[in-house]
Parts: sequence; C-alpha cells; structure tokens
Amino acid sequence: MASTNPAATSALPGRCIRLRELQQFVPYSKVHIYRLERSDPAFPKRIRIGPGRVVWRLSEVLAYLDAKPRGPGSAAAPHQPAADPHQDSVNPDATPMQRRTRCS
Repeated sequence: MASTNPAATSALPGRCIRLRELQQFVPYSKVHIYRLERSDPAFPKRIRIGPGRVVWRLSEVLAYLDAKPRGPGSAAAPHQPAADPHQDSVNPDATPMQRRTRCS
C-alpha cells in the first residue's frame, strides 16, 4: 500500500495523487476542492485517468501551496485570542444578570 504521508510523498515530484491524499495537503471537502478548481485559476486541475478516476499532479499541488499567501493563523504570525464578547467593558466583574439588565 502506498504511503499517504505528505512528507514522504513530497520526495516524488512527478507523482500523481488521488483525492484522499490531496485532502491531506489541502484539508478541504470534496465539494470545496471542486469549487476551487472552478473559481481559482491557480488551483491545480484534476486529470481524468479513467471512468470515475481523477488525480492531481503533486508538483502542482506543492507549487500552489507555496504560492498561497499565509494568513493570520499561520505559524509566522502569533495567534491572538479573540475578544470575549461576553466581557463587560465597563464592569468586567459584572454578573451575567447585571449585564442583561443594565441600560446602555
């Protein structure tokens, strides 16, 4: 059985990968991958190899991931916790009942 470890498969740049292995690199649903193929010209295109069989070139997938901008949740940017929407900015010690009954 072939290895599905992304680190192990990156050593084989001419290799083609199936959907399950693609989802290890881009953790999206099957439907979202289909949407990306249609809407994002940079996303690797599937290659039909038979009835009901499609693959993607691993080299294209890796190039897509390298070119993709890193978002705020990436390792380069430290994670900032979101502000607590239940925290009272005027009186942080207010109970939930006091927050609900206070007039603004």
